[in-house]
Amino acid sequence: MTLSARLVLLLNRLFPRVKLRGRAGKDEYSRVSYGFAALDAANWIPLLDRWSGGAVVDVGCGFGGRTVYYAEGRLGPTVGLDLLAINTVQAARFARLQGNDTKGRCLIVQANAERAPLADEQFDAVICSDCMEHFPDPRRTLAEMWRLVRTGGALVLEFSPSWTRTGSHLGDYVWTPWAQWAFSRRTLEEAATEVYRRRRAGILDPEEARRQEEWFGFVMEVHRCYLNEMTLGQFTGWLTELPDALLVRLDQCHTRTKGLALIPWIGGMFAEGITCVVRKVPGRRIGAADIRRARTADFVRWMGNICIGGLRRVRRLLGGSPGTPRPMEASALPPMRRPREGDSYGPGAS
Repeated sequence: MTLSARLVLLLNRLFPRVKLRGRAGKDEYSRVSYGFAALDAANWIPLLDRWSGGAVVDVGCGFGGRTVYYAEGRLGPTVGLDLLAINTVQAARFARLQGNDTKGRCLIVQANAERAPLADEQFDAVICSDCMEHFPDPRRTLAEMWRLVRTGGALVLEFSPSWTRTGSHLGDYVWTPWAQWAFSRRTLEEAATEVYRRRRAGILDPEEARRQEEWFGFVMEVHRCYLNEMTLGQFTGWLTELPDALLVRLDQCHTRTKGLALIPWIGGMFAEGITCVVRKVPGRRIGAADIRRARTADFVRWMGNICIGGLRRVRRLLGGSPGTPRPMEASALPPMRRPREGDSYGPGAS
């Protein structure tokens, strides 16, 4: 092992390990994505209520958890589109496992998002979650997704640029913040492989060993082949190129770094969890001033929430009524149906 890889492992010890859900298998990862969709969509589904029941495409659908949520939730019939066969097969399988909830409302397609085999202005909502940083040509893919949006519809993007704190995308193998700035991809892969080797040596259960190997292979494939170096500044610049576009929202969901993300020059290092909503409105065009206003509005909302939370804590400390605790919602994860005899899975299953 090289000296630089040893240094990465040493730095890992200085930071808390990242704990990821969904590592127990593809079905669990699909269910976790389903749950995340329920949480993330709360930020922007109210903006799309007028299009409830309209056609939706989920670009970069992955293992299909989010696609299934959109299809059986408040949105309409959904097409899940992904480049990798391993993703589309699992997405179709997960949709089948959900039974009648998605019957006739969920279609999985294997295709390149840069050349989507879909007609112009066919969808009321085009959604892309956690994929903008993975496209080989994100600028071209953004324009292609915009082509699919109907007049009056919306494009919803959720992503974290690859230059942010967790931009190495090596999951819980290399969790040193901004490691991709200081080390080459080859060094990071060497360190991640060593972490995997040490964990694998302590696993006795063959099934668990197989799951660990499958997960590690998936993480390494993403890191090697499907990461671009898009910055937030580049992304907002591409937004200004979209015709007939109205910027509805540009938020940063990770509140701990929201203030730092607004600092000129270095803010892109802290811009994590970006949510962008753009409506197609004839005659409109996004300008630099629109982007500044959207980011300022996001910061003002964040500061307002901090002030309200502080006032509530002061009230509790002074002996005021703590208020009624908000009841916890039922788990967003769907119940899993056991496979039945005669079930078949895959993009062509019927």
